[in-house]
Amino acid sequence: MQKDKNHFDREEQQIFEAFSKIEVKHTEMTERVMRQVQDAPKLRVLPVRKRAPLLALALAILLVSTTALAVGLGGFDWFMERFEPTFAEIAEPVGAYAEDQGIRVTVIAAQEIGGMAIVYLSVQDVSGAEQLAGYMSIADGFFLGTKWFDIDYGGGSSQEMLYFDEITNTAYFVIEIEIGVDPETTFADPLELGIGSLDFHADMFRDKPMDLPLTDLFEQETITLGWNYMFSGVFHSDDFEALPASLEILTPGNIGALPHGDSRQWLSNIGIVEGQLRVQYGGCYAERSKGIGPGDAFFTLLSPAGEIIQPVLGVPFLLDEAFEPIRLDRYFGGEDHQTPTYRFMEFVFDVDPDRLPYYTLAFTGQGNVFKIHGDWRVPVDTSGDGLEVILWTEEIFIDDMVIEFMRLSPLGLQVWGHRSENFYESVQVELETQEGLISMWFGGGAYDLNRFSFSRRLEEPIDVNAVTAIVIDGHRIPVG
Repeated sequence: MQKDKNHFDREEQQIFEAFSKIEVKHTEMTERVMRQVQDAPKLRVLPVRKRAPLLALALAILLVSTTALAVGLGGFDWFMERFEPTFAEIAEPVGAYAEDQGIRVTVIAAQEIGGMAIVYLSVQDVSGAEQLAGYMSIADGFFLGTKWFDIDYGGGSSQEMLYFDEITNTAYFVIEIEIGVDPETTFADPLELGIGSLDFHADMFRDKPMDLPLTDLFEQETITLGWNYMFSGVFHSDDFEALPASLEILTPGNIGALPHGDSRQWLSNIGIVEGQLRVQYGGCYAERSKGIGPGDAFFTLLSPAGEIIQPVLGVPFLLDEAFEPIRLDRYFGGEDHQTPTYRFMEFVFDVDPDRLPYYTLAFTGQGNVFKIHGDWRVPVDTSGDGLEVILWTEEIFIDDMVIEFMRLSPLGLQVWGHRSENFYESVQVELETQEGLISMWFGGGAYDLNRFSFSRRLEEPIDVNAVTAIVIDGHRIPVG
């Protein structure tokens, strides 16, 4: 039934005029829709939050701009149904956004509790210039409004691009954040998430074979690196023995270019040390810290059968302009503070040296990094209602480690304390429940001399009331 527009009331007239201004190019729409259907990932509709009635949604759509319409259709319910994020059941819808440089950053959903947070967001070019690409990332070390104004020592974050929509020039991310300064430091209320730049890694390499035969390798000269020279990124595989108080590493140098060809990062040295293959690279510290040029690099070995062999140890360390190693206490401050000029990292492979000629050294990393600078700050107000946190405030003794404070939330576990050894990454953490043990391997941490903090994240949210104990390096710590 049609209605005479001369008898429209004021609201009906506004709706009619809004419809009248909409122009639809049917051929272009058909082509765009078909492309989007072909490119879209397979979906499974979940019974998520209740939707508004269709009529109310239509009225709301007519009262906003076409740009806001695009955001509305990519909102919380749409995002949760399309991507089925792991922490959907505890994330709260936000919908706040900030625009700069023709780019809109929208926080779709978030949750923060117990010094940890999960954030789902989109980055969209609303200028029509198609400035974004699938190989972009959000710059590391983004602004995070806390009582300390920013993530301080011991905090950290990780990110993953869930999907890049070429048609709408939109990237969807999940970001995990943690504060590790001390147990008293918490997120501000409301939390403000800020991004200062977007990174684009135009040249990505993943396990790229290098033209570097592993023949005629011999024992190389080394320097001794104590634990207080090894930067906080030290890692080792699960089956590698406890790290010693000092380590013999290759003498830093410059023996050739890496596959990206960027002179700001190079192959420093390669050879045999104590019967193991060592591969070391170096780079300019200041440029890396600014996000200019290559980021971190990684090496693997490719076996004749195509198997990828991972290193058993990675040791990052800093050098000053005279190529002298920098102690951690001199890097973090003090009267004899040293300014880092170079950042090096050495990888250790536990492979029979006699069989190395049959292997191929492979490189993973990127070069030619460029940025889009801007100021995107979005308030993120989450209450965390109904989410419980368990705290341990009495000292717990595990071998040479003293745990002073622990905090377990549905997002993960945070631990603070001190120990005689500083390699907190070797600590194995599990959650004990009635159904069995849940391993916790993902997370970060920091140490300063004998003090440490580390975190372990969960792959999916957990009801902390279902946890009966925390198991650290085989030692059971009961809940309650």
